[in-house]
Amino acid sequence: MDWQKPISDQISQNGRLFFNLAYGILGKMGEAEDVCQTAILLAWQERAQLRDSASLKAWLARIVLNESLRVQRRRTVENRYMEAASRERQLSDASRDQIEIEDSVSAALEQLTEQQRIVVALRIMQGISGKEVAKILGISDTTVSRLLHAAIQRLREIMQDWRETTGETA
Repeated sequence: MDWQKPISDQISQNGRLFFNLAYGILGKMGEAEDVCQTAILLAWQERAQLRDSASLKAWLARIVLNESLRVQRRRTVENRYMEAASRERQLSDASRDQIEIEDSVSAALEQLTEQQRIVVALRIMQGISGKEVAKILGISDTTVSRLLHAAIQRLREIMQDWRETTGETA
């Protein structure tokens, strides 16, 4: 049987139905138009499979439906991949930023005296009280305060130099 006329008639009569079906699934006009065009091509290529002209409308609608679902599944997979890649980039950027910060802090701490580094590590990083730090190091509370103050002042200077070098703003 020559299917050209019946297929053409169905497209003319039900083109809006086929488009609305695709659009309802995909939600995008361009994709729905592409699906309808692809469905017409697929219908023409597979026309030998159709046995009954009475079921032509349903057969074309099924092709549109299947093609729409295929596009939707592909889009879902692509979106998941893009989201995963985006999360990975964000994690990578965050990891790189974290590593850069840790390296900068380590480099800044290395510029302190040994006693200043120890006081900063115990007081600020470990949260130990000044009195406990004094006991641990066998020095006075006043010396702990003086070392901490000097270390913080030196770290501020280092950070100011870093900001000027890198163009960072506070």
